[in-house]
Amino acid sequence: MNTSTTKSQRRLRASHMLATLLVGTVFLGCDTKTQTQEEEAAAITKPVIATPKTDHSSLKEKTVVATVNGIALYEDKLNAMVQKQLKKDRRFSTSTANSAQLNLLKQKVLNKMINDEVLRQASLKEPVANLQQKIDAERTAIEEKFGSKEAFNHYMASMGMNTSQFDDFLKEKIYLQEYFKKYGLNDPDIPEEQIRDFYDKGKQNFSRGKMVNVSQILLSFDNNNTPQYQKIVFEKAQKIRTRLKEGESFSALARQYSQSAEANETNGSLGFIKKGYMPKTFEEAAFSLKEGDISEPVRTRFGYHIIKVNTIEPPRTAPYEEVRNFIKKYLQESIIVKNTLSHVQKLRDAADVTILTPPSESSH
Repeated sequence: MNTSTTKSQRRLRASHMLATLLVGTVFLGCDTKTQTQEEEAAAITKPVIATPKTDHSSLKEKTVVATVNGIALYEDKLNAMVQKQLKKDRRFSTSTANSAQLNLLKQKVLNKMINDEVLRQASLKEPVANLQQKIDAERTAIEEKFGSKEAFNHYMASMGMNTSQFDDFLKEKIYLQEYFKKYGLNDPDIPEEQIRDFYDKGKQNFSRGKMVNVSQILLSFDNNNTPQYQKIVFEKAQKIRTRLKEGESFSALARQYSQSAEANETNGSLGFIKKGYMPKTFEEAAFSLKEGDISEPVRTRFGYHIIKVNTIEPPRTAPYEEVRNFIKKYLQESIIVKNTLSHVQKLRDAADVTILTPPSESSH
């Protein structure tokens, strides 16, 4: 195998380390289904936080799907990223991607890979002050996350990387971070009046209705059970409620009798709920009680619930000071996406990019 291929494989291995170890915010996510055509043409995505381990022990030649200034991008990485995105999409849809959707996704992912590589190459051309010091600091921070240097070295060995290779990876990460800082792509300034104006014009977005913190004891049945059995469950619920009214511990009786999933984990606590998320009869009872009240047995399709209201939070609108930083970040992200897309497109226009024959659908 030639030297160029070996270096490319090391870079690929390093990218998996980035995915596993570092929660960076270097790139902006554009892998949503609501991308504009402009974003699709210049998609940039941030490194994922968790990526399945890939076996890079084989040194056989890999299929090249594109080159950027002579640097190869490989089909195996493209397919891995496509599969990750397909799994992500299936959380929102049970349908399987057809060939047209799959080809479109491959084009988007390949476009992202090209943009990432263009930006990586551009960042490596910029000087970075105190580079070794920053590399050492990054490595130390990562070692601390593993608990010890020995645990970190063991992980490195399992990934097939030595210290020199990992430092090369850290070097590229730092170059990229510094590049974003230099060109103002990571922290644009947002005037205070713009943040305030956004809040004033959209206060309804920072308002919520009444919320109640509730606990429950659930005695289960379903509509297939006989009326006689359902009556027995109801009478048992009434007896438990009587014991609660006489002062017995709600938490203790929840652990003893409740058949809900959270019975043993949280002593029956469901935390805060708001209208629209629970069965209608449950919700009506919960929002009609006062703090400390315990309901009569409430029937839903799950069974009979005994509900206790722990605390009540009235409707409120979050004050400006509470949401200011959230609004600022939201406004910054929209500017960052726009500026980064424009910046990378300029880099790409000046780069020598060659897209080879797309991989076959069966190759994924």
